[in-house]
Amino acid sequence: DGTLTIKPINLNVSSNTTGLMELDHMVARNLEDSSIFNFDHAERDIFVNGLGNMMPLPKVDNIHKSNESLETAFEYYEDAGLDGHFLIKHAKESVEEVIAKTKNPEDFFTERKTNLINYFKQII
Repeated sequence: DGTLTIKPINLNVSSNTTGLMELDHMVARNLEDSSIFNFDHAERDIFVNGLGNMMPLPKVDNIHKSNESLETAFEYYEDAGLDGHFLIKHAKESVEEVIAKTKNPEDFFTERKTNLINYFKQII
């Protein structure tokens, strides 16, 4: 239609779903007990509802993901075509560090939030 479209990041997200994107809570607000992100912290709700826990995901994938733990939910990002995105790659690496107990769960959120803010500043 003559509209200029800039796609600085090559994604495999279907053009049919890009208008139906939602912000996904990567770590669900309500988790099963076995998740490494089901941790006891006075500010857990702030972490889980904050910027460091958000990722765009097509609505249909977000519905299917529901409250699944992040440790096993990367398949939904892959199904959406986001598996090659650097934010997903970094998140996956950070989750592996939390699993290995070389990083605390709350550090996952704070580091990701800091990185997202820095990426945004670099863009503008």
